[in-house]
Parts: sequence; structure tokens; C-alpha cells
Amino acid sequence: MVTETLTLKVLYAGPKAVGKSTTAKRLEKGVFIQNLGTTIGSGLSSTIRKIYIKDNDYLTRKQYLKLSEEDREQYQEIEVKLNITDAGGQDSFRSFQQRLGIGVDLAVCFYQVVSNEEAATLDELVSGFEGSLDSIPEWLGIARKYTKPLITLVGNKVDLITEEIRVARKEGNEERVRTLTEYTEHVQSKAKAFAEEHGLQMPSDPILYSAKTGEGFYETIYFKDDDSIKPEQRFISERKYRRLSEEDREGYEQMTFENDFLDNLDQLIVEVIKSDKKKATTTQRPSAQKRFVPPKIKKSHFIDFDGM
Repeated sequence: MVTETLTLKVLYAGPKAVGKSTTAKRLEKGVFIQNLGTTIGSGLSSTIRKIYIKDNDYLTRKQYLKLSEEDREQYQEIEVKLNITDAGGQDSFRSFQQRLGIGVDLAVCFYQVVSNEEAATLDELVSGFEGSLDSIPEWLGIARKYTKPLITLVGNKVDLITEEIRVARKEGNEERVRTLTEYTEHVQSKAKAFAEEHGLQMPSDPILYSAKTGEGFYETIYFKDDDSIKPEQRFISERKYRRLSEEDREGYEQMTFENDFLDNLDQLIVEVIKSDKKKATTTQRPSAQKRFVPPKIKKSHFIDFDGM
């Protein structure tokens, strides 16, 4: 299979302790790595994403996997290497941070869904979140200083909310559940308004995820390759699958899809490719190493010492 290859430069930007480094590691290695420590200056990592193209039709991996085998054969694979620069968020690195936007194709700005884990009231939760979001405009300036990259906004640490809701429901504390639900709605509304105000690329529902638990990263679904059933029955959620009888479960295969964070990232990669910011080069795998050929040396290049 001929695969096109493309390299994009990505900047992870945002204040300290929002989870930029742990997100980069989860994307690179697929796991949460605790106690990474403070990022000094910037960190570097890379990961591979895949996009699929047919004429002017671009698909993310999530969209591609939902096609039949026959339809998949019509698409060409584009392998995209993301070289990620993880910007250290400390104020002491400001002069260094100003140069991190050079050559950036795509920027991801991070805020914390919960920045005060001890907050007991809605007002306390809102105050901490808005403080995290208020620091983003400065990072937008850094990302846009040298180029005009596509920029998105994501909220990390949503697991702290979902876990609190789970515990509150278990304890029968409906007031706490309402408070946390209202808070989540407030975060989404505020993030959406912020993105619109600053011209950021975002889906209709703001991205809330957890680098720690993987919530918002991956989604487990079940697939049945049977053209005789309705399309909506070929792909079902894990919840629907569990409700099926043992007999009805036969023929379904478990699949793991990219969820909000990764699918949004892939959508942005598609936008970069479509805007022709980078041109993919067709290569065969394994790629052949080009042999170095020395330049031809003309006689006129030599000095005639005997004639001097």
C-alpha cells in the first residue's frame, strides 16, 4: 500500500499544572504517567495519526473504521506525524516561550475543568475554572506571533467532576449532584463563548477529557459486519451491547474508537491538510535510502600550480 506521509508541528500551550505533559504522554504511549514533574522550558514528543482521503473527501480514523471493507479500499491513507512541543507554563519561562510559536501548524490550548479540588460550592468551582481560562489569551498571542495556526481549546481533569458525581449519587446527595451538573454546563457554556470570541476551532460541544483516566480519549463500541441490518444497528454503544441477550450479541466485535479529544485532533489535522498548509509526499514503505552522489568536479576547479 502506498502511504502518503506528512509532518506537522503542534504546540501544547497553557498555564502550569493543567496536564499538558501527561496528555502528551497519553497520546504518545496510551497510558497515564504520574509524577512527571515540572516541564523546564519545553518538552518534546511525537505521535502518529492517520487520515484517509478519496478525491476531496477526507475522513478521520473514527469515520474510516465505520465504512465497509469495500468502501475502505477506495481511500488512500495519509500518515501524519505530530511533533509536539509541550510549553512549560511557569512565568519564569516567558522569554523562552515567545519563540515556541515558530513554524506551528496546530496549537492546543489547555485549561483545567477543576483547578480547586477542595471547592465545596458552585461559586468556588467557577472561580478556579475561570482563573485557568483567563490565562489562555496570553498563550494565544504566543501561538499566533509568527504564524497563523489552527487553534483549539480543551479542558482537562474532567474525571474529578465525574467521580464526585458518582460518589454523590451513591450517597444520595442530590443537591451535590445538581451543583456539579450545573457547574459542568457552566464550563461548557463559558468555553464555547471563549472559543467563539477568540476565533478558535471547536466542535459544537466543548472538549472535556481526562489525561488520567482516559475519559474523553477513547470510546468502546461494538460492530457487526452485516449489511442486512440497519446501519444504526451495525454500531452500538457498550451500554446497548450489555442489554442484548447472549444470542443477540453473537457476531458483534468490540472496537475502540477515538473519542472527543482525539477525534477533534484528527478533524483539525484534516483542516490543516485541506488548507494546503503542508504538502504530503508519496513514499513507498520501507522507504529506500538515497545514496549520496558526489558532485562532478570540472577541470577548471583545479589550480595549475606548475603554471604559476
